[in-house]
Amino acid sequence: EVLSRFTLPSGRSAFPDKVFASATLSGLGPELEALVVRQAFELANTRPENTFLTVNIDPHHIEEPLVREAIEERGDLNGIVFELTEHTPIADLRAIRRSVDALRRRGARVALDDAGAGYSGLKQLLELQPQVLKIDRDLVSDLHKNEAKRAMIQMLGELAGRLDAWVLAEG
Repeated sequence: EVLSRFTLPSGRSAFPDKVFASATLSGLGPELEALVVRQAFELANTRPENTFLTVNIDPHHIEEPLVREAIEERGDLNGIVFELTEHTPIADLRAIRRSVDALRRRGARVALDDAGAGYSGLKQLLELQPQVLKIDRDLVSDLHKNEAKRAMIQMLGELAGRLDAWVLAEG
């Protein structure tokens, strides 16, 4: 998984989610996403055989010209997993689904980050039909102590099975 890390001018680390949110608020979100996609693709060229590389992407930016151009620069997307982050609700799931389907046709896989938490609701799971569900760390922690969490994980696992998707537990 490609993870972005940032250092402030003071030398301290900055939280990636805050950097991406600030970039989006200032109108630079697509530019930052395109940069990350390009760097991820460079790393993908060095990955071992029979492995895949996962890159996080804000679904709102998939159709942005800068991001689309960065993705188009790489013809074959086999071995690439686009992990859709969901920090804000998706207003038009059908439009995102069309974009996601276009990536799949080029060989990419699609993952949904933090499934079962935040804005990664059941409606998104059903509409986007990801090939990988990444279960949020909060749902997995202390799973052995919480019957409701176990029921939720079981339900997500059954749904993933019907979608023919993999399940990954974060953390």
